[in-house]
Amino acid sequence: MMLPKILPVMCAVVLLSGCATKSALPDAPEDRLASAKTMTQGAEDTIIELLQESAVENVRQLEEGTILRCGGGYRWTGNVRVELSAGVRAGEVRDDIARDAAGRGFTVDEDETITGSKRFELVDARGVQLLLTKWVEGNAIDIDSASPCFALPQDFDVPGEY
Repeated sequence: MMLPKILPVMCAVVLLSGCATKSALPDAPEDRLASAKTMTQGAEDTIIELLQESAVENVRQLEEGTILRCGGGYRWTGNVRVELSAGVRAGEVRDDIARDAAGRGFTVDEDETITGSKRFELVDARGVQLLLTKWVEGNAIDIDSASPCFALPQDFDVPGEY
C-alpha cells in the first residue's frame, strides 16, 4: 500500500507551505510593516558596523522602502549605499564584509549579477536577506535588503512605499 510512504511526504509539504509567511511579527498590519522595516534595517546596520570608520566617506540608508509581493505575502525592501573613502577598494571591502558577516551569524553565498559582477547574499537568523555588491562606479558598496515574507490581511490597503 502506497499510503504509508506518501503520508509523511504530504505532511511535510503541508507543514512547510505555511513557513513562508509565518513569523514573530505583531498582529496589527501597521505594526507588522514597522517591525519588518526595523528588522531589515537592523540587519543593514549590523553589516555597516563591520566597516572600518576610516574606509567610509558616507552612508545613505533609505528612509522608506518598497513593499513587494512574495509567495503568499509581502516583503519590506530597502537599500543602503556606502560611499568609500578615496583609495579604498570597493571589491576588497565587499569581500571583507562577506567574510566578517559569517562570523556575525549570517549565512553567506556568493554568485554573480547578470553583468558578471561578484555578489554576496547574506541571510541572518531571522531570514532577512541582504545582497551585497560593488556599486557600478566602483567607489561604493550597495546593499539591497528584504525582510522575510510576511502575511497581511486581504482587506489591508498595502502601501507601495513604507
